[in-house]
Amino acid sequence: MQIDFIDDEFGAVTVDWVVLTAGLVGLGLAVMAVVSGGVEDISSDMGQTLADTSVEFTFFDDAVSGITDMSTAAILGPDHNEAHRQAMLNDVYPNMSDADLMAYYGDRKAEYDARVGNYGNAVDHIGYAQQEMANRDMGIPDGDRMYSDYAAEYVAENT
Repeated sequence: MQIDFIDDEFGAVTVDWVVLTAGLVGLGLAVMAVVSGGVEDISSDMGQTLADTSVEFTFFDDAVSGITDMSTAAILGPDHNEAHRQAMLNDVYPNMSDADLMAYYGDRKAEYDARVGNYGNAVDHIGYAQQEMANRDMGIPDGDRMYSDYAAEYVAENT
């Protein structure tokens, strides 16, 4: 039997492959155990970081649409002051219906275009109306200029 084993190595080759395969499987399991712990820690940390992160959507909406923050914009109308601005932004415009808001906006644009009276007042109201439209996600009517354009034009004409 020993002579057959020495002359024929088929049994030894089988044993070698079994041992080699068992060793590779063991090594693979060990690597998986080490790597999975690290991946789990990283994914947990990343998940916590993402959960703790806040996103300011309004900033991006305003930046893209070009809406001026009227709560800090210069008051151009000679008849307007800070109390008037706060009343417009907090009480008057938010309580208008969409139709009333659009009609009032159109009237102020016509007043500005005709340069009637203290048309700086119209510029302020155009800005208030555009901000309220943005707050309602209505968007500015197609073809209309932004408040900043009206304001720049008014300042250039009146300085």
